[in-house]
Amino acid sequence: MVASEWSHPVKAAFSATIPVSLLVLAIAFKDWTPGFSEALWWAGAAGQFVITLMVLRTCIHDAAIQPAHIHPAWFIPVVGNLVAPIAGVHYAPESVVWYFFGIGIVYWLGLLPVVLTRLFTVGTLPARLAPTLAILIAPPAVAALAWNRIGGSWDDPFSRILLGVMTLQVLLLAVQANTLMRMPFAISAWAYTFPLAAASSAYLSSGLNGGLDYSWVAVAMMAVTGVVVVALLIRTGLAARRGEICQPEG
Repeated sequence: MVASEWSHPVKAAFSATIPVSLLVLAIAFKDWTPGFSEALWWAGAAGQFVITLMVLRTCIHDAAIQPAHIHPAWFIPVVGNLVAPIAGVHYAPESVVWYFFGIGIVYWLGLLPVVLTRLFTVGTLPARLAPTLAILIAPPAVAALAWNRIGGSWDDPFSRILLGVMTLQVLLLAVQANTLMRMPFAISAWAYTFPLAAASSAYLSSGLNGGLDYSWVAVAMMAVTGVVVVALLIRTGLAARRGEICQPEG
Protein backbone atom coordinates (compact mmCIF):
# COMPACT_ATOMS: atom_id res chain seq x y z
CA MET A 1 0.00 0.00 0.00
CA VAL A 2 2.89 2.36 0.78
CA ALA A 3 4.51 1.62 -2.57
CA SER A 4 1.18 2.13 -4.32
CA GLU A 5 0.64 5.54 -2.71
CA TRP A 6 4.24 6.56 -3.40
CA SER A 7 3.68 6.12 -7.14
CA HIS A 8 0.14 7.53 -7.12
CA PRO A 9 -0.09 10.81 -9.11
CA VAL A 10 -2.37 12.41 -6.48
CA LYS A 11 -1.30 10.81 -3.19
CA ALA A 12 2.48 10.91 -3.61
CA ALA A 13 2.71 14.57 -2.59
CA PHE A 14 1.30 13.82 0.87
CA SER A 15 4.34 11.67 1.72
CA ALA A 16 6.20 14.91 2.44
CA THR A 17 3.95 15.63 5.42
CA ILE A 18 6.10 13.23 7.48
CA PRO A 19 9.43 15.14 7.28
CA VAL A 20 7.59 18.47 7.38
CA SER A 21 5.97 17.40 10.64
CA LEU A 22 9.39 16.56 12.10
CA LEU A 23 10.71 19.98 11.07
CA VAL A 24 7.72 21.72 12.66
CA LEU A 25 8.20 19.72 15.87
CA ALA A 26 11.87 20.76 15.86
CA ILE A 27 10.72 24.39 15.92
CA ALA A 28 8.28 23.68 18.76
CA PHE A 29 10.87 21.92 20.96
CA LYS A 30 13.80 24.26 20.23
CA ASP A 31 13.53 26.28 23.45
CA TRP A 32 12.39 23.38 25.66
CA THR A 33 14.74 20.53 24.72
CA PRO A 34 17.36 21.71 22.21
CA GLY A 35 18.99 18.29 21.90
CA PHE A 36 15.71 16.58 21.03
CA SER A 37 14.87 19.45 18.70
CA GLU A 38 18.15 19.04 16.85
CA ALA A 39 17.58 15.30 16.43
CA LEU A 40 14.12 15.97 15.06
CA TRP A 41 15.49 18.60 12.70
CA TRP A 42 18.18 16.40 11.18
CA ALA A 43 15.74 13.52 10.75
CA GLY A 44 13.21 15.84 9.13
CA ALA A 45 15.82 17.55 6.96
CA ALA A 46 17.17 14.23 5.69
CA GLY A 47 13.66 13.00 4.95
CA GLN A 48 12.77 16.26 3.22
CA PHE A 49 15.90 16.06 1.07
CA VAL A 50 15.12 12.52 -0.10
CA ILE A 51 11.37 12.98 -0.61
CA THR A 52 11.86 16.20 -2.59
CA LEU A 53 14.12 14.38 -5.02
CA MET A 54 11.93 11.29 -5.29
CA VAL A 55 8.62 13.13 -5.73
CA LEU A 56 10.09 15.44 -8.37
CA ARG A 57 11.56 12.42 -10.16
CA THR A 58 8.13 10.75 -10.16
CA CYS A 59 6.47 13.89 -11.52
CA ILE A 60 9.00 14.12 -14.35
CA HIS A 61 9.07 10.46 -15.39
CA ASP A 62 5.51 9.26 -14.75
CA ALA A 63 3.70 9.45 -18.07
CA ALA A 64 0.37 8.72 -16.33
CA ILE A 65 0.25 12.15 -14.67
CA GLN A 66 -2.41 14.34 -16.25
CA PRO A 67 -3.50 17.94 -15.58
CA ALA A 68 -6.47 16.67 -13.54
CA HIS A 69 -4.04 15.02 -11.11
CA ILE A 70 -2.49 18.36 -10.15
CA HIS A 71 -3.67 19.84 -6.85
CA PRO A 72 -2.34 22.36 -4.28
CA ALA A 73 -0.82 19.60 -2.13
CA TRP A 74 1.83 19.33 -4.85
CA PHE A 75 3.42 22.26 -3.03
CA ILE A 76 4.10 20.17 0.09
CA PRO A 77 7.22 18.28 -1.10
CA VAL A 78 8.98 21.42 -2.33
CA VAL A 79 7.64 24.09 0.00
CA GLY A 80 8.49 21.81 2.92
CA ASN A 81 12.04 22.90 2.22
CA LEU A 82 11.09 26.39 3.47
CA VAL A 83 10.28 24.99 6.92
CA ALA A 84 13.84 23.69 7.35
CA PRO A 85 15.62 27.07 7.78
CA ILE A 86 13.34 28.21 10.63
CA ALA A 87 15.03 25.91 13.16
CA GLY A 88 17.90 24.93 10.88
CA VAL A 89 19.75 28.21 11.47
CA HIS A 90 20.57 26.85 14.95
CA TYR A 91 21.72 23.38 13.88
CA ALA A 92 23.02 23.31 10.31
CA PRO A 93 25.78 25.00 8.29
CA GLU A 94 24.73 28.15 6.47
CA SER A 95 25.11 26.47 3.09
CA VAL A 96 22.60 23.76 4.09
CA VAL A 97 20.08 26.30 5.34
CA TRP A 98 20.31 28.34 2.14
CA TYR A 99 20.03 25.16 0.06
CA PHE A 100 16.65 24.39 1.56
CA PHE A 101 15.45 27.98 1.30
CA GLY A 102 16.51 28.28 -2.35
CA ILE A 103 14.79 25.04 -3.35
CA GLY A 104 11.60 26.05 -1.58
CA ILE A 105 11.40 29.52 -3.13
CA VAL A 106 12.35 28.57 -6.69
CA TYR A 107 10.11 25.52 -6.88
CA TRP A 108 7.18 27.29 -5.22
CA LEU A 109 7.34 29.99 -7.89
CA GLY A 110 7.81 27.31 -10.55
CA LEU A 111 4.85 25.22 -9.42
CA LEU A 112 2.54 28.16 -8.75
CA PRO A 113 1.56 28.75 -12.40
CA VAL A 114 1.18 25.00 -12.91
CA VAL A 115 -1.27 24.67 -10.01
CA LEU A 116 -3.14 27.86 -10.90
CA THR A 117 -3.50 26.74 -14.51
CA ARG A 118 -5.03 23.49 -13.31
CA LEU A 119 -7.44 25.32 -10.98
CA PHE A 120 -8.43 27.86 -13.64
CA THR A 121 -8.80 25.60 -16.66
CA VAL A 122 -9.37 21.95 -15.71
CA GLY A 123 -12.39 22.39 -13.44
CA THR A 124 -13.10 22.27 -9.74
CA LEU A 125 -11.19 19.97 -7.43
CA PRO A 126 -12.87 16.76 -6.22
CA ALA A 127 -14.60 17.27 -2.87
CA ARG A 128 -11.97 15.23 -1.00
CA LEU A 129 -9.21 17.49 -2.32
CA ALA A 130 -11.06 20.81 -1.96
CA PRO A 131 -9.49 21.55 1.48
CA THR A 132 -6.04 21.55 -0.13
CA LEU A 133 -6.89 25.00 -1.51
CA ALA A 134 -5.79 26.28 1.91
CA ILE A 135 -2.26 25.10 1.14
CA LEU A 136 -1.88 28.10 -1.19
CA ILE A 137 -1.51 30.19 1.99
CA ALA A 138 1.45 28.22 3.32
CA PRO A 139 4.28 28.98 0.84
CA PRO A 140 4.39 32.79 1.28
CA ALA A 141 3.74 32.47 5.02
CA VAL A 142 6.53 29.97 5.65
CA ALA A 143 8.84 31.76 3.20
CA ALA A 144 8.42 34.99 5.18
CA LEU A 145 9.20 33.22 8.47
CA ALA A 146 12.24 31.49 6.97
CA TRP A 147 13.51 34.66 5.26
CA ASN A 148 13.53 36.47 8.57
CA ARG A 149 15.54 33.69 10.19
CA ILE A 150 18.31 33.69 7.59
CA GLY A 151 19.02 37.41 7.39
CA GLY A 152 15.96 39.24 6.12
CA SER A 153 13.86 41.68 8.10
CA TRP A 154 10.13 42.14 8.42
CA ASP A 155 10.29 45.69 7.08
CA ASP A 156 12.18 44.87 3.88
CA PRO A 157 10.42 44.72 0.46
CA PHE A 158 10.65 40.94 0.13
CA SER A 159 8.89 40.33 3.45
CA ARG A 160 6.17 42.81 2.53
CA ILE A 161 5.63 41.13 -0.83
CA LEU A 162 5.34 37.71 0.80
CA LEU A 163 2.90 39.00 3.42
CA GLY A 164 0.83 40.67 0.71
CA VAL A 165 0.61 37.45 -1.34
CA MET A 166 -0.23 35.52 1.83
CA THR A 167 -3.00 37.98 2.67
CA LEU A 168 -4.53 37.56 -0.79
CA GLN A 169 -4.56 33.79 -0.33
CA VAL A 170 -6.15 34.12 3.12
CA LEU A 171 -8.89 36.34 1.67
CA LEU A 172 -9.35 34.00 -1.27
CA LEU A 173 -9.90 31.11 1.13
CA ALA A 174 -12.27 33.21 3.23
CA VAL A 175 -14.55 34.06 0.29
CA GLN A 176 -14.80 30.33 -0.50
CA ALA A 177 -15.52 29.34 3.13
CA ASN A 178 -19.26 28.78 2.65
CA THR A 179 -18.70 26.44 -0.26
CA LEU A 180 -15.88 24.56 1.43
CA MET A 181 -17.85 24.07 4.65
CA ARG A 182 -20.60 22.31 2.71
CA MET A 183 -18.17 19.72 1.34
CA PRO A 184 -18.40 16.16 2.72
CA PHE A 185 -15.88 15.57 5.51
CA ALA A 186 -12.57 13.96 4.61
CA ILE A 187 -9.26 13.62 6.44
CA SER A 188 -7.85 16.09 3.93
CA ALA A 189 -9.73 18.80 5.87
CA TRP A 190 -6.71 18.86 8.20
CA ALA A 191 -5.02 20.72 5.34
CA TYR A 192 -6.66 23.87 6.71
CA THR A 193 -4.66 23.82 9.95
CA PHE A 194 -1.01 24.24 9.00
CA PRO A 195 -1.52 27.14 6.53
CA LEU A 196 -3.74 29.03 8.99
CA ALA A 197 -1.21 28.52 11.80
CA ALA A 198 1.68 29.61 9.55
CA ALA A 199 -0.21 32.75 8.50
CA SER A 200 -1.00 33.57 12.13
CA SER A 201 2.67 33.22 13.02
CA ALA A 202 3.79 35.39 10.12
CA TYR A 203 1.31 38.16 10.95
CA LEU A 204 2.29 38.09 14.62
CA SER A 205 6.03 38.02 13.92
CA SER A 206 5.77 41.00 11.57
CA GLY A 207 4.08 43.15 14.20
CA LEU A 208 6.48 42.12 16.97
CA ASN A 209 9.67 42.60 14.96
CA GLY A 210 9.38 46.00 13.33
CA GLY A 211 7.37 45.10 10.24
CA LEU A 212 3.83 46.00 9.27
CA ASP A 213 1.58 45.68 12.30
CA TYR A 214 -0.91 42.90 11.70
CA SER A 215 -1.45 42.23 15.42
CA TRP A 216 -5.24 42.31 15.33
CA VAL A 217 -5.27 40.12 12.23
CA ALA A 218 -2.91 37.69 13.94
CA VAL A 219 -5.17 37.42 16.98
CA ALA A 220 -8.20 36.81 14.76
CA MET A 221 -6.30 34.21 12.71
CA MET A 222 -5.14 32.37 15.83
CA ALA A 223 -8.71 32.29 17.13
CA VAL A 224 -9.96 30.91 13.80
CA THR A 225 -7.14 28.34 13.75
CA GLY A 226 -8.01 27.19 17.25
CA VAL A 227 -11.68 26.78 16.36
CA VAL A 228 -10.79 24.87 13.20
CA VAL A 229 -8.48 22.48 15.08
CA VAL A 230 -11.08 21.73 17.76
CA ALA A 231 -13.81 21.27 15.14
CA LEU A 232 -11.63 18.90 13.14
CA LEU A 233 -10.72 16.88 16.23
CA ILE A 234 -14.41 16.40 17.00
CA ARG A 235 -15.37 15.66 13.41
CA THR A 236 -12.49 13.22 12.92
CA GLY A 237 -13.45 11.39 16.12
CA LEU A 238 -17.04 11.07 14.92
CA ALA A 239 -15.91 9.89 11.50
CA ALA A 240 -13.65 7.25 13.05
CA ARG A 241 -16.46 6.02 15.29
CA ARG A 242 -18.81 5.76 12.33
CA GLY A 243 -16.24 3.94 10.21
CA GLU A 244 -16.13 6.73 7.65
CA ILE A 245 -12.34 6.96 7.39
CA CYS A 246 -9.64 4.49 6.32
CA GLN A 247 -12.02 3.08 3.75
CA PRO A 248 -10.97 1.80 0.31
CA GLU A 249 -11.73 4.17 -2.52
CA GLY A 250 -14.74 3.42 -4.63
